[in-house]
Order: sequence, then structure tokens, then C-alpha cells
Amino acid sequence: MARFRTHLALPGSAAALAAGTLVPAQFAGAQSAAAAADYQWVALGDSYTAGVIRAAGDPIDSPRDGCERTDRSYPQVIDHDLYGLFDLKNVSCGAATIDNVTNTPQHPIGHHLPPYIEDPDYPFPAAPPQSDR
Repeated sequence: MARFRTHLALPGSAAALAAGTLVPAQFAGAQSAAAAADYQWVALGDSYTAGVIRAAGDPIDSPRDGCERTDRSYPQVIDHDLYGLFDLKNVSCGAATIDNVTNTPQHPIGHHLPPYIEDPDYPFPAAPPQSDR
């Protein structure tokens, strides 16, 4: 009897999952550009979120603030793929800790890694806690 329920549960789960994926896609295409301003997304996080590796693309900060966000970081890729459905504010920062996200300002280092790399813009001003934004 348990085997019979398993065989029915798998197709039922797959159908429910497919229906749940299709419904939001219909509404996503129907939204206008004016409605995009209603949804805001703030990306918080550390080096992983900011995309602080050479393979993650080019830096996007202008002027530079030392957080080293890149154009191929996952918040930027999702923002691009969703065609502006959200107003993205990416405040992630390389080398951030949980305290930097919640309570403590962060002193970003940029690419300043002496004695190998001297960043001409170093020192950067402190970035406020990410949750403040």
C-alpha cells in the first residue's frame, strides 16, 4: 500500500510544482515598468554576494567605495534577468561580517593587499551597516 501512495505522490508533486512555477511567470510578464518601482530589493552580504573574484566580471562601483561589487555577482545577474521588476540596491561588501551587515560600520579594503598590491584609492571611508540601507 505504501508503494502505491509513493507512485501517486511523485506525479502529484511534480504537477503542483509545475503549476506553481507557471503562475508567477504569467504575472511577471504582465507587469509594467511603473509597477517595478513598487518592489525594492536590497542585497546584503559578503564577498560571495558582492562577487569579489576576477571571474565575476568587472567592478560596477563608480566612484569606488572599496566593496568591490561586480557586474556578474548574483544580485546583478538576477536584476538583469528579471528585466527591472525590482529596484535593486546592492550594498554587499567584500570581507563583510555579520556585524557589518547588522550593527557595525565596515572599513573596506578594496584591492589593497600590501606588499603585493597597493590600491591608489585606499583608505576608503567606512561603509555604514548594510541593514541601515
